[in-house]
Amino acid sequence: RLGYQAALGDDAFSLVIVGKGLGDLLRLSASEPHPPVFYVLLWAWVRLAGDGEFAARFVAVWWGLVATALTYRLGARLLGGLGGVLAALLLAASPLFVAYSQQARMYTMVVALGLASMWFVQRILTDGPGGTRMIRAGYLVSTLLAVATHFFAFFILAAQNMLVVPEMLFRRQWFVLRVWMGLQVLWL
Repeated sequence: RLGYQAALGDDAFSLVIVGKGLGDLLRLSASEPHPPVFYVLLWAWVRLAGDGEFAARFVAVWWGLVATALTYRLGARLLGGLGGVLAALLLAASPLFVAYSQQARMYTMVVALGLASMWFVQRILTDGPGGTRMIRAGYLVSTLLAVATHFFAFFILAAQNMLVVPEMLFRRQWFVLRVWMGLQVLWL
């Protein structure tokens, strides 16, 4: 029922902004409180799928599905298979998450990218000394895209640093701490 309700408020704004040319979109998004990555993605998508409410809202649904799958992966890695299933079910059944998954906005995208970033952090901490280069690159890309999607992703980054730095100091894992600090400098 993504096309059932007319685009109003934020949905309508998203459709107006992506209805412009790419240069105009970037200029308009400069006055918007959110970074332009989602709008550029939506701009490209509506050129492929159309600019109706269903097509525009489908992007958020897709990111909601990605977020649910990543919740399972992260939950399973931290809590085992049942923990992953329960975490994914809690997210998928959340009325707030379902509501945001039905808006042509960037909220589910930033959740999915934040979860990907957290998954990579967990891999950096557990897959040998500092993870592989691919894991580190995945962390950098997912974190950069999250911050370029919604500025609240800085809170995810702050939480990661509040978890990783004290743990590496406590464990005296100096190499992993150096890798982590290097990653923080690189993505800035």
